[in-house]
Amino acid sequence: MGFLGLGAAEKPCPVVARAPDTEDRASSSAAMQRIGPIIGTVDIAESEDSYLFQVSLPGVRRDQSFSCELDMDGKVVISGMIATGEKMIHRLGEVFVRKTENPYQPRPFSLSFQLPGPINPVQSNLTFCRDAIFEGVVKKQMND
Repeated sequence: MGFLGLGAAEKPCPVVARAPDTEDRASSSAAMQRIGPIIGTVDIAESEDSYLFQVSLPGVRRDQSFSCELDMDGKVVISGMIATGEKMIHRLGEVFVRKTENPYQPRPFSLSFQLPGPINPVQSNLTFCRDAIFEGVVKKQMND
């Protein structure tokens, strides 16, 4: 099982178009038709030897509460805290006080989805991009 926690690299990520037959199994507020920030939209792409996934995670904290687990069967589990709704916002060395009422309070989230086949979690590159996209490139498990 692979795992990503605090210290994930941050970089701009390209967007991958979703294939028409791609089925995502995200169990986020959007997938479950709850009111709240739209998180958990999953795009999956495939090359000859790897899978690429991109997950939309706006408002998700990039701290020790964030994790991504990769199972050999291709299951991906992402969890953490949604920061939307905090009364105090710390940015660029300043403290901002929210002046509008926001019904979405900080809360934990968890979502999972299945890659098309088995993977080698040890050979993975996981990145939390600046545009709130979490991206993973994972090698397929090759049968020798």
